[in-house]
Amino acid sequence: MSDLSSLIADQWQPIETAEVPLTLGQVCIIDLSDLPFVQRFKWHARPRRDGLGFYAANSSGQRMHRLLLEAGQDEVVDHKDGDGLNNRRANLRKGTQSQNCVNRRQTPGANPRGTRLKKGKWQAYIKFRGKQHSLGYFDTAEQAHEAYVREATRLHGDWMPLPSPPRALDQKGSSNG
Repeated sequence: MSDLSSLIADQWQPIETAEVPLTLGQVCIIDLSDLPFVQRFKWHARPRRDGLGFYAANSSGQRMHRLLLEAGQDEVVDHKDGDGLNNRRANLRKGTQSQNCVNRRQTPGANPRGTRLKKGKWQAYIKFRGKQHSLGYFDTAEQAHEAYVREATRLHGDWMPLPSPPRALDQKGSSNG
């Protein structure tokens, strides 16, 4: 082992986690170092507005992730992995509402994110700083989605989640399987 490798191995410590029981049979994961703070409150599972999961809130309605990062009223706290019950500090970050929207895993509608059928072709487009930009027209939804992912990654960097591959679509936008 090189000197650098042994130094890193000697200093690296796994971050221990704790589970916080919530209502509705849910559990929230936090860093063990946050447990004394978190234990001061009674925590509840609250459904997300999109119905795709939960977040933890105390009896006063304060969200755990916001309290852990001491977020101000105009600050947004994002869960990098999209799991509102994963409140480990490595999974939380402060950002803008726009950045938080970029980190969505799923978008409404039947088409892959950043694509639409227009003029008999698949258009790739992206909205950035309040303006929509066309990225070109493509023969398939997959090609258009790839163009969107490239541009979104360039514009949004770490805030852009790794996309799941789009499902196969026919020219009308419906599923092939």
